[in-house]
Amino acid sequence: MDELTFRAAYTAFSVALICMLLFLLLRRLNRRCMRPVLYGFFFGIGCWVLLGAGILAFLFGGILTGYLLSREVSGWGVHLRAGGLAGVLLTLNPLFIPAGHDIFTHSLEEIIGVIAKKVGRPVGHGEFLLSLCGTTLLWAVLIVVVVGLGAVLGGWLRKALKPTEPKVTTVAG
Repeated sequence: MDELTFRAAYTAFSVALICMLLFLLLRRLNRRCMRPVLYGFFFGIGCWVLLGAGILAFLFGGILTGYLLSREVSGWGVHLRAGGLAGVLLTLNPLFIPAGHDIFTHSLEEIIGVIAKKVGRPVGHGEFLLSLCGTTLLWAVLIVVVVGLGAVLGGWLRKALKPTEPKVTTVAG
């Protein structure tokens, strides 16, 4: 397998994974949820870049998403889906998935040579592609779950910290 075919196969897998996650998480999600999702995404990116917070940056982005979303909608399922959507946006950056970053910055033979030296046996292109796709899947799911659970936590924090606003009802006279 040549390098172009390898990169095309990995890119096709990554695009299919992102499309599947977007399809699953965007179902029955209102448009008014998009602003908190974008704020959580940008906050997560900011924490990761400026503070170097690692996986906590994703959690903080999810908490902000859930906190802002809790004012408009209720239910942890919506918060989980909205936080997961922010997580999918975070996975679009190849720096967050280490395997994808290495593939597009180094030559394929160099990477396979390093892996073969660590493993102590020859590694084929197909075996490496399978391992790479599995690693990408695990990282993407990890990021989506962490941000989604952060959104649930943020929604719970808003309900715990803010008193419930009384509903104004008018009495027909």
